[in-house]
Amino acid sequence: MIGVHSLAEMYAVLTRLPVIPRIQPGEAASISAAAENGVIGGAIYDVLLLAAARKTKPDRIYTFNVAEFKRLGPDLHDFIAAP
Repeated sequence: MIGVHSLAEMYAVLTRLPVIPRIQPGEAASISAAAENGVIGGAIYDVLLLAAARKTKPDRIYTFNVAEFKRLGPDLHDFIAAP
């Protein structure tokens, strides 16, 4: 479990980081949603890749970790495949 204040703090920090390009509010929310959904460890990288895929709408998402990608992105199930 994670506190709401912690999620708000993470969102605030992510959207004000001095990086280029700046992390947009929707991207920060996706990362926060990952925390709310119990994503741990390296799976956060898969979540971020899936968030990028939702934004760019690719024809196919290739991964050697098909089962995990389908678990983390059930809405993208039909686009996820092994290379």
